[in-house]
Order: sequence, then structure tokens, then C-alpha cells
Amino acid sequence: MIELRIVADAGGYLAARARREEVTRRQLEGLGVPGPIGRRCEGCGASDHGALWIAGGAASRSRSRGWHAFAAADRPTRLGLDIEHLTRAGGARRAAPLFTGHNDECGGPAPIALRTFTRKEAIVKARGVGLHADLRRQPTALSAQEADGWRATLDGWWLIEDNVGPALICIASEHPQAVTITVVA
Repeated sequence: MIELRIVADAGGYLAARARREEVTRRQLEGLGVPGPIGRRCEGCGASDHGALWIAGGAASRSRSRGWHAFAAADRPTRLGLDIEHLTRAGGARRAAPLFTGHNDECGGPAPIALRTFTRKEAIVKARGVGLHADLRRQPTALSAQEADGWRATLDGWWLIEDNVGPALICIASEHPQAVTITVVA
């Protein structure tokens, strides 16, 4: 089971990194994350940045324009999360050449480009490489496989997407599983 908690931060309290780290720890503890919470960068091995790491489970977080999202899985899995405010759609459309490959769905209206970017960011977070990866090389084409709202990518990741308030969210995982979403205003 994956629990997703979305927190609105209209006052900007979470603008400082130390506050985000504190709230991340509290939110993940509130989601019942087992064991200690840390960070691990797959690229350089450092523990002061990179993907969230927890014993006995998995976690990911994301933020966009005052919206913060925290996801936790109750079993070890590779898990990635991205949240993007819908007002960023125009910027995503303009920036599409920087993150899209030849098979990506990005033409047409700006929200399509934002969805493509959101999928890519969730997948590279699940892979543990984050935005250090060349996003143009990360495919997001979906296969015909579906399971309880999850859709499989052609390279084997499972994605679940939803609009929550003024934001688009995407979770990437190795396996489809139940998801519970809570929005905290």
C-alpha cells in the first residue's frame, strides 16, 4: 500500500530546506514509515541529498508552488513521486525540447507536456537518479497493461496519475499497489 499526503503551504513556511526536511520526517512518520529516514544519491553515494531512504519501506517527496507531496510504501520498492502545479504547463510546453525524446507525447496543448515531465520526474526519482539523469532518454510511452488505475510504461515502470486541486501528481513504482490520498490544507 502507498499512502500519499499532499500539504498546501500558502504561507511559504516550507521554503527553507531545513523546514522541508523537518516536515518530511514528520509527514513520513505520520504515514507510519518504518525505521529511520535518510537520503542516498545513486550517482555519488552521498547522504546529504538524493532519494529518500527508509528501512523496510520506500518514500518519495515533491513540491511545486506551495504544494508539497509525500508518499510512503509499506514495503521495500522503488518509488518516485512528482507534483506539478498546473500553472507550470506553459513553461513545460516551452521547455519540452529539453526533456522529451522522439517517442514522447508532448505536442499539442501545454498540459500534455506537463504530464510528460511529471511522469519522467517520478520515474527518475524511482530509479534513484533524480534530475541528474538525461530526461530525454527516459521513455514514458504507456503499454496497454493496466491494473487498478496503474498503467505500465514500455520499459516496465508502473504509473498512477491524478489531478489533485490545482496540481498534477504522478507516482512511479516497480509494482502496482493500492494508493490512499490525503490532502491537508
